[in-house]
Amino acid sequence: SDNIMKLRASDGLILGTFETGVRPIALTYDGTHVWVANKMNNNVMKFLGKDGSLVATISVGQQPEGLAFDGKDVWVTNGGDNTVTKLRLSDGASCTYMVGRRPMRLLHEGGNIWVVNNDSNSVTKLRGTDGVKLGTYRVGKGPTGIAFDGANIWVTNFYGNSVTQLRASDGQVLNTVSVADGPVGVAFVNGYVGVANYGSS
Repeated sequence: SDNIMKLRASDGLILGTFETGVRPIALTYDGTHVWVANKMNNNVMKFLGKDGSLVATISVGQQPEGLAFDGKDVWVTNGGDNTVTKLRLSDGASCTYMVGRRPMRLLHEGGNIWVVNNDSNSVTKLRGTDGVKLGTYRVGKGPTGIAFDGANIWVTNFYGNSVTQLRASDGQVLNTVSVADGPVGVAFVNGYVGVANYGSS
């Protein structure tokens, strides 16, 4: 069945397994609750972090694929209808904004939300307070993952076998680096950018 698991950080011991909707694909944590996007149910589930009890199930757009917490609200990418939904923590009240084609992952950066548009080969920058579109910037083919290093945005380009570096302040492309086949995940750790290459193991 579709579920999420709670693991003890010190040793990975499974502390609990909790039922979700169909095809849970992303999760985020707001300091109290764990939020899970269920791609095939077009909803997000909110669980209490301490014991895994279900607090709410909230309808969003079509085929939600990504989640991010900005310190105040939870943001959801809806890959099936090219939108991003902003959910208020207290009651799940929502606002929805148009972005590029098939938005996937997203992140919070200094008051802004960056969204990866997989089928548009671009990223969109939204103002976190009201969802105003601040810019859309071209990257490589099939962008999938996204990370922030404190000054720059890094985007993996699945079909381009590359990673694009953009300046966060204005979206200027600073560099495109070739990597192995099918880069998907990306993270910034201790001064380095790590990339998971799905196509080349």
